[in-house]
Amino acid sequence: MRKTLSLLFALFFLTIATNSFAQTSAAKDSAKAAKKAARAQEKAEKKAAADAAKAKDVKNPTTTTTTPTTTTPATPKTTTPKTQPVNKSADKAVGTDAKGRTIYEGPRGGRYTLSPSGNKEYIKKEK
Repeated sequence: MRKTLSLLFALFFLTIATNSFAQTSAAKDSAKAAKKAARAQEKAEKKAAADAAKAKDVKNPTTTTTTPTTTTPATPKTTTPKTQPVNKSADKAVGTDAKGRTIYEGPRGGRYTLSPSGNKEYIKKEK
């Protein structure tokens, strides 16, 4: 009798505990879904506001006035001289190479030039 009573009590407790956890996870899932939907709504509203602001900034091409253009002789395109990237390190300049790039010497004796993107391109030592 005692064993059956304790077994029934254990089953009852297990059933209640299982149901309460199941309800909690379902409630959590619905709360997460609601938060996710709210974030998506806010994101959509911000994007719409940004698009509206951009639309106000863009000039309407139909309202611009056109001025008569006069033909001028075409000037040849000139290539602007490429400027060398700025060396952000404290390495000293030791000369220039055949292409006119500045050669720098690092703290351990390595020599390099700077690429157009600003990266170091090391020069191989001659044997």
